Amino acid sequence: MTAPSSQPSTRERLVRAAAEEFNRAGFGGTNTNKIARAAGFAPATFYRYFEDKRAIMVAAFEWVLSLQREAMVSLVAKADPGDIDGIARRLVASLADHQRQWQRLVASGLAISSDDPNLASLLQAKRTQDLMAMDAICVQLGGEPKSREENLLLLITIEALCVLLATSDPAALDVSEGALVAQMARQLVTHVQG
Repeated sequence: MTAPSSQPSTRERLVRAAAEEFNRAGFGGTNTNKIARAAGFAPATFYRYFEDKRAIMVAAFEWVLSLQREAMVSLVAKADPGDIDGIARRLVASLADHQRQWQRLVASGLAISSDDPNLASLLQAKRTQDLMAMDAICVQLGGEPKSREENLLLLITIEALCVLLATSDPAALDVSEGALVAQMARQLVTHVQG
């Protein structure tokens, strides 16, 4: 019996390469040939797995969102439930770092989601998962589940802060990134405990 391989499949390699290419050059700045070559394959290999560039954009966007979700779940699962302030700070900082790391890919995905039903559907599913995750986080940290409206408002606020931190220099606005993260973490704590 052979041990399972830890090597990513061809499809996974294409998706990861696409994520990197879209993040580096944006959706308009890359093509399927570049993606295939970046993954270590001949361009024809691409079309065995994906119909076109939009199809792999959906897969790459989904992969990056799954990385974010896994990081959040792991952070909360490993944390000391008694350290709600520390968990909240690390959670907000982690989300900001993720946004910063994948800024161009996320911006490209959001830009084309208005005319791509697959990306729009993916974003809708992400929002639904985020709302469920927020309830799970509230319960895991000792709070009660909140209304979908309360959770959505907090999630949008956190996302907006993360986009700001990824695209702007807070110091140029005469504010401290650390203070912004701490304030957002306090809002998350209030949300959980409220």
